Amino acid sequence: MELIASILVAVIVVELYVWLPKISEWLLEFAVRQLRAEDQERCLEEWKAQLDDLPNTIVRLVHALSFTAAARQINADFCEDKLDELNQRLNNLLEIQSPQSGEYRNHQTNA
Repeated sequence: MELIASILVAVIVVELYVWLPKISEWLLEFAVRQLRAEDQERCLEEWKAQLDDLPNTIVRLVHALSFTAAARQINADFCEDKLDELNQRLNNLLEIQSPQSGEYRNHQTNA
């Protein structure tokens, strides 16, 4: 019985080892699909190069998993930058509008 269990465990370990590159590639592609179209090509090239530099071990799988978190952070940074830009534009409009509003109010009270 122990012999059968040992053989079964060995087969499972070998199969997982063989599938690590494919699973890592799938995780990489999944993470890239989460990105904006503008970022996908660049990140795919960079992240694929990083994966290719790693040995076929569990480290490769963990690193591939980290790409999903990286994709979320890239998207969050982009959204934050866009919101900051929008906020600045709104503040500029408010600065332009405020003096004109004051002039309008003064004109109404004088009339």
